[in-house]
Amino acid sequence: MKEFGRTEYEKVAYLYCQENPVLENLFSQAFNVERMLDGFQLLCGFKINADDTLIILDEIQEIPKAITSLKLSLIITICKNSLTISFAFSLVLASC
Repeated sequence: MKEFGRTEYEKVAYLYCQENPVLENLFSQAFNVERMLDGFQLLCGFKINADDTLIILDEIQEIPKAITSLKLSLIITICKNSLTISFAFSLVLASC
């Protein structure tokens, strides 16, 4: 996934979920795209844009609430703006 991100995107937001209390805390709260993006950006150290950033959540199975949140967000955000839809689809792709 990292190699794919390097060749196909300007930026790769690589987040390792195993034993990551910050990510566990982010996903333990009610799902909110803006809050999640803020948290991801703090962890990565750069601004995440839907147009040029691939988000990789490696070992996401270590945070069961994350998988549930992302499944629900895909359903909920399908009717929202393009940033939210791109964000949701990127997360689902990166979690495969």
